[in-house]
Amino acid sequence: MKKTLLCLISLGLIFTGCYTRIQTYDFDIHETVTKEQVKTAILAGCEDRGWIAKEKDNSTISAKLLKKNTYEVYIDIVYDETNYKIEYVNSVNLLYKGKFIHKAYNKWVTYLQKSINAELFKIS
Repeated sequence: MKKTLLCLISLGLIFTGCYTRIQTYDFDIHETVTKEQVKTAILAGCEDRGWIAKEKDNSTISAKLLKKNTYEVYIDIVYDETNYKIEYVNSVNLLYKGKFIHKAYNKWVTYLQKSINAELFKIS
């Protein structure tokens, strides 16, 4: 009984260490830029971080990241001249469960956001 309980607790600790809550990536743009400049910055930031991006409509860019031929992440980036928001769409092999996902997702999206912000800074 004790061994079973100890085993379950150990497994729980191992698996919860891999999971994290999906972060909200909503960024207000304080520089004066056009919507086209924001789109250009997003596309350049995606390219810089290895995301494959394409325009979905006039205010959304869809992007995907393939890592180690094992992991896939799909996001939408909704934008205008004052704000952009990165939204989770789907993933493969990242242990997605409702509001939780493997911690690598937030790391990759944070790096993407930093690259987009750097591109916006260059433009302004």
